[in-house]
Amino acid sequence: MHARAGGERVDAVFSITGAFDPIAASQFRARLAELPSEASVVLDFSRAWEVADLALAVLAPALATTRHPRVLLRGLTQHQERMLEYLGVDPVILGAPARKWAGEA
Repeated sequence: MHARAGGERVDAVFSITGAFDPIAASQFRARLAELPSEASVVLDFSRAWEVADLALAVLAPALATTRHPRVLLRGLTQHQERMLEYLGVDPVILGAPARKWAGEA
């Protein structure tokens, strides 16, 4: 997939449904590690009914490093965004547009 978000290339969109717990966060970190470092990825929480604070703590180190692909997050609450900022995640990746992009189902 090579959709575009505001002119930026997006290689993959991961949509979280249901609960995002520490196990799901760990699994997503593993998937990130498999992608090329130049990839651009969106992690969409807009359909998640629960996002555990501990899951954000598991995910944060992968988002704070440059070894992994560029990740944009969308659909988080203000509390969740603040948690990630406290955990060292650059606020630039928070709040990706919630609109659908070309090629996204």
